[in-house]
Amino acid sequence: MASKNRTVIIGIIAVICVLAAGLFLKQRMDSGEQRQQQIAVEKRTKEFRAEAEKARKEQEERAEKRREELKNRPPFRPDTTREIVFGNMDDGKAYALSSFKGKLLVVNLWGMWCKPCIRELPRFVAAQKFFQGAPVAFVAVSMDNTGQAPVRRFLKRHNIELTPLYMDTQRSIRHRENMMALPVTWIIGPDGKLLRRVEQPADWGSKESQQFILFYLKQTGLLKK
Repeated sequence: MASKNRTVIIGIIAVICVLAAGLFLKQRMDSGEQRQQQIAVEKRTKEFRAEAEKARKEQEERAEKRREELKNRPPFRPDTTREIVFGNMDDGKAYALSSFKGKLLVVNLWGMWCKPCIRELPRFVAAQKFFQGAPVAFVAVSMDNTGQAPVRRFLKRHNIELTPLYMDTQRSIRHRENMMALPVTWIIGPDGKLLRRVEQPADWGSKESQQFILFYLKQTGLLKK
C-alpha cells in the first residue's frame, strides 16, 4: 500500500515538473517574442523619428528660402490704383482704391494667422469711429484665402466689429505684398498716391495716431491748417 502511494506521489510530482518545465519554456518563448516585437517597434520608431526630422529640416529650409525671397522683394507701393481691387463682403461688390479718391485712405492689411493684427484691429476700428464724418476712409482688408465665413467667425470670437468686411478676393494685393510681414498699413492721399507705409502694429486709437492722421488730412488740404 505504501509502495503504491509512493508511486502515485512520484507520478504527481513528475506531472508537476513537466507542467512547470512547459510553463517555463513557454514564458521563455513569449519573452523572446516580446523582445523581438520590442526591437521591431524601437526600429520603426527610430525610422519614423529620422523621417520626421528630415521632413522638418526640409520644411525649415523651404521656409527660410521663402523668407529670404520675401525679404529681398522690394516693398509694394500701391501708386497704380487701378490694379488694386478688393471685395466688400457686405454688399458683394468689388472696389478699387480709386473708388476712394478725394479722401485720405488708410488701408490696413491683416490676416487671421497674424497675432499682432489681432491686437491692432480693435484700435483700427476705434480710429474709424473717431474720424467718422471726416474726409478719411479706414479700410481693413483681410488677406485670408479661406472665404468670408471663417473670417467672420474669427472676428466674432475676438469681439471685433469690422464693418464692412473687405477681403483680397481677387488677390491683387497678396501676390505683391509680403504676407510674412503683416500688419501693413498704407496711407494714401486723395490723389491716389502713397504718402506713408507703416510696417508695424500701431495703436490707431491713441492720441498720437489721431494726430498722425490729422497731419495728413491737413497736409493734403482735406482739412484747413
